[in-house]
Amino acid sequence: MKKLMLALISLGGIILLLAYPKEIREGISDGLSLCGGVIIPSLFPFMAVAGMIMRLGAAEILARPIRWMMPLLFRLPKAAGGAFLLSLIGGYPVGAAAVASLYEKGEIDRKSGARMLTFCANAGPGMVVVAIGKVLMGSIAVGWVIYLSHIAAAIATGWIFARFGEPAVIDKKASFIKSEGVADAFVGGVSDASLQMVTVCGYVTLFCSINGVLKAWGAEYLTALAEVTCGTRWAVQEGLSAAVVCGILGFGGFSVICQILALSHRLIGIKRLLLARLLNGVLGWAVCRAAIKLLPQSLMTMSNTALPLNWALPHSVALSVSMLIMAAVFMVSVGQMQKS
Repeated sequence: MKKLMLALISLGGIILLLAYPKEIREGISDGLSLCGGVIIPSLFPFMAVAGMIMRLGAAEILARPIRWMMPLLFRLPKAAGGAFLLSLIGGYPVGAAAVASLYEKGEIDRKSGARMLTFCANAGPGMVVVAIGKVLMGSIAVGWVIYLSHIAAAIATGWIFARFGEPAVIDKKASFIKSEGVADAFVGGVSDASLQMVTVCGYVTLFCSINGVLKAWGAEYLTALAEVTCGTRWAVQEGLSAAVVCGILGFGGFSVICQILALSHRLIGIKRLLLARLLNGVLGWAVCRAAIKLLPQSLMTMSNTALPLNWALPHSVALSVSMLIMAAVFMVSVGQMQKS
């Protein structure tokens, strides 16, 4: 039965390719434009630096103030704090790759890795505050409200899944074992990031081509389920609330789900991940809606200024701060290694 379903899906894909060649071609063009104009410039530096940080153990330096949260809130080892921190500032793929790195180094067991993936893959501040808040919605303040609500929902999701999971069996008191030198970490980090970007851009392009067919069917609202960037743009163009945008970011779309599965080497099952993304989206919508009601309306004023897909990200404070934090941790770690 399973093989029959896969065969039918494959056949359906071939039929769509033949029936909607123009729409699929335009969708692929949009996807490539998105990758070249937004995804690679904003994510690749984070992924390269994050890879080096994880290989050197540098994330633990900055994550020390939040290490207490891991066993208390999430029933995870303190060593998981570094990956959690990177997931908050690096974007969806960075968190998934960081969790996979923890597992490969033996800092967490497989069950802990699966639980981390329920809340350690989040949109970064560069995308939410700048691309969505400033560029699309015309308000940086709204962008920050959406981002903080998105992170609060992720933390709540992690806490909920922790109540149903077993406590971590690995809890190393020491930081990461720095088994690689600076040169090896640099080469490995950049190489891993390059391969990861190919995976990310592949899924983004694929689901953008699917969006082209959805538009032809008049079902553009389904883009929110396929690809998160196109989905948030659609929501803003339709004049939907910031809470809905936050919900879309929390779910992430099937493109993000596929990226998490691929970059984490299938540490988590698809059913569990889908449930976590749905819960994250619902909680994000609820938290953001509550925040909008509590905050002054003057702060939440925004303009519907949806721009073309090639959003401009340079000179953004949120993106710059995130990069500076990661670079600072990396440099501090290098300095400590040279002293030892």
